[in-house]
Amino acid sequence: MSDVPVSQFEATLNRLGRYAAVSQPGTVASIHQLRAEFGVSITTAREATRALEILGMISVRRQVGVVVNPRADWDLLHPAVIGWRHEGADRVHQEHELADLALAIDTAAAGRITDHGTVDLRIHAAAMAEAEHDGLDTLAAREDRDFHLALARSSGNALFAHLASVIASQAEATGSPYCHGTAAAHHELVEAAESSDPGAATAAVALLHRTR
Repeated sequence: MSDVPVSQFEATLNRLGRYAAVSQPGTVASIHQLRAEFGVSITTAREATRALEILGMISVRRQVGVVVNPRADWDLLHPAVIGWRHEGADRVHQEHELADLALAIDTAAAGRITDHGTVDLRIHAAAMAEAEHDGLDTLAAREDRDFHLALARSSGNALFAHLASVIASQAEATGSPYCHGTAAAHHELVEAAESSDPGAATAAVALLHRTR
């Protein structure tokens, strides 16, 4: 547990996280520079840098300083890292990365849907269509997220389900807008899944993602 006040530590961690998120890999700063820039004690600065080291965002190297690591070293699915990237210039790139991940999960899961899973998918698709018809974007967006969570869970792959949950949480936290007209594409995916045709299901996923 940190020895510094939680509020001060969290504020410093968030500022340092945002700094790392907008910095080029290899950017170097010293603990004392960061302490002075953020106006905190050396203890607080060190606690925050240790937290970012755990997330893989930085490395503290003797006689060099605090070095920003390449993006591939980061815990890119950690909610805090997603949040810091979302707030910076990396936002659009991250959105594309998460969309690619969502497409990969949906494609893989679509060919492994269980009979019980199609029941859940049909419920969410119907609720989405009703909310879309009534102009209730917030409700439609929630049903959209729940649909894709149910799709991942129906595959029986726990890792798919976990990753889908991370993506859903990010979309909810950042207020990703609902795309009108996608309810019909979700319904087509359910129809393809119920036909027990994995090829048709994966084709429906591709069509769905092109409409989002």
